[in-house]
Amino acid sequence: MKMVPMPDAPAPGSARALVEDPYRPREQTLSENYLLQKTL
Repeated sequence: MKMVPMPDAPAPGSARALVEDPYRPREQTLSENYLLQKTL
């Protein structure tokens, strides 16, 4: 899983950024949210 910096994206690493980042593909967002929930 590689992080691609986007100029207008929210700060990476925050749950809000993972949920609301409009530049991120939906599948990648869902998988990252799943991994994030497993680590909390």
